[in-house]
Amino acid sequence: MDTSIIVAIVGVLAAPLAAFATWFVNRKKHISDIYNALSESSQNAVETMQITMNELRKELVEAKDKIQELIHENEALRGDLKELKIQNEELMKENIALKDKIDELYQHIKSMK
Repeated sequence: MDTSIIVAIVGVLAAPLAAFATWFVNRKKHISDIYNALSESSQNAVETMQITMNELRKELVEAKDKIQELIHENEALRGDLKELKIQNEELMKENIALKDKIDELYQHIKSMK
């Protein structure tokens, strides 16, 4: 065989082999890049979820504190309402007694005429 034919055959075979080798290496690199991107995205998602959870925990603590504050305020208002009901009952009794006294005086004045 002539060397020029051998060189031509090697040249013809070398181009597809080089293309295949390049594709194979790039494919592995591409897969590695995909895994790296997925890993980075997962890490970002985890960090975002942690930040969100911390904010939600803070809001939950604030909500619990506000609920406790409102419970104490409600208890105080219930106590005040109970006292006002007692005062109202006493005033109603006084009112009835005064009405009876006024009726008695009216009858007395009426009988004097």
